[in-house]
Amino acid sequence: MAQQKAVKRAKKREDLIRVLNWSARVKAIVLASVSAVVFFSIVFSDLGVYFKVALAAADLALTGLALERVTGWQGWAGVLLVRGRRGFEFMEWFGQSFPGWCRRTVDYGLALCFGVPYSWRVFRSRRKVLGHALVQLAVAWFIAEGAKYYLPYWFAGAVVFFSGLLGFGYVVIGFQAVKILTVPKTPAGVMPVIPGVTLPLVEGIIAIAVVATVHELAHGVVCVIEKLELKTSGIVLFGFLPIGAFVEPDEEKFNKIGVMKKRRILVAGSTSNFLFSLLFLVLFQAALAGAALSTGGVKVHSVLANSSAYGILGEGEFILSADGKQVKNTFDLANALQAFSEGQRIVLETDRGEKEIILGPGGKIGITAENTPRKGFEWLFGLFGFLASAFGLTAFLNFALAVFNILPVFITDGYRIVLEELLHKFGKRREALAKVLAKAVGLATLALLAINVLPWFL
Repeated sequence: MAQQKAVKRAKKREDLIRVLNWSARVKAIVLASVSAVVFFSIVFSDLGVYFKVALAAADLALTGLALERVTGWQGWAGVLLVRGRRGFEFMEWFGQSFPGWCRRTVDYGLALCFGVPYSWRVFRSRRKVLGHALVQLAVAWFIAEGAKYYLPYWFAGAVVFFSGLLGFGYVVIGFQAVKILTVPKTPAGVMPVIPGVTLPLVEGIIAIAVVATVHELAHGVVCVIEKLELKTSGIVLFGFLPIGAFVEPDEEKFNKIGVMKKRRILVAGSTSNFLFSLLFLVLFQAALAGAALSTGGVKVHSVLANSSAYGILGEGEFILSADGKQVKNTFDLANALQAFSEGQRIVLETDRGEKEIILGPGGKIGITAENTPRKGFEWLFGLFGFLASAFGLTAFLNFALAVFNILPVFITDGYRIVLEELLHKFGKRREALAKVLAKAVGLATLALLAINVLPWFL
């Protein structure tokens, strides 16, 4: 019986997968190749940023429409859904190979996203919750360390420990919304993610593809573990570029499974994004170390008007040492400046002689500096610089999506978790009230996000 069901599920998947003949494959490859040449010619041209973005988007959209006609893949305005077997095979293999490890990880994900008290409410196991609390202490310290420049250290750590990424997200957008409404010219707290406009173009596309793929695969793996049937899976293309992945669980069966299984499936995406943000942060640091090894010195890129260095340092000037310590890269310069405070004097040795500067507000000298490659290592410097940019952006976007996705904003997993919790608490008789409360929470969160993004549009 089980084998017959498996065969039937496989047949359903096969019906949704479009298998291309050789003619369609050749046409698709030619279209994608021509589009790639045009796309990267635009990206690396000297055109203005907005003009580049418009032309590149037009190239991808037209390519997507052409591929849709040639292949028969499902698409909208150049965005294509490409269903295949490999996604299923990987998710099934991973879920069946490491079910205990995956379940323990997403169980901790409930504490990560909603705090240690929520973990206690769900599990009621001292041993399990103690383990979650110890890990959450480390995570709270890590996030508080990163947020210490705009949130009190103890406060950020306490918020993360007791209310997880959800509480941290609310605090960040809440504080920024108050600033935007009360302090003129406050920058946006949230911005649209647009490669080429708000993100570097190539690194942005790579980062978005990685982040979306990690998120969706995590949902699929936990669906396999919790025995929830997946209808299809695949990748999302914009033209020839992969921009994400997707899984489609059986919605009717999802509504019938227990609330604990729903929690695990829904929290898997944000949990995996947070874990991968840590992984890419390590890769980012490794790339920076590689860039430092191929750095030949520090050059003054620009000098701020009326700053401490104005009229003393000039553009293109190389800084060789600070306070008698050799400066090989911008990290060396920053470390040397940290030992001084506002009003103190520091001696800089440059290729134009010795310069004495009085530090300004914040212990700064008022320049923007850049690393330059060591002679003969220009290609290595460029490679590590690109990798550092791509890894750093991927780490940041993974973390940002982990936080945003757990906020209850209608389209997010966080909203679905809040709805499922309310339905579980109120029961069938008060289902309407649960849905009204979930919508109220969603609208309030959406209003906060709208205030945060408003300065960007203005």
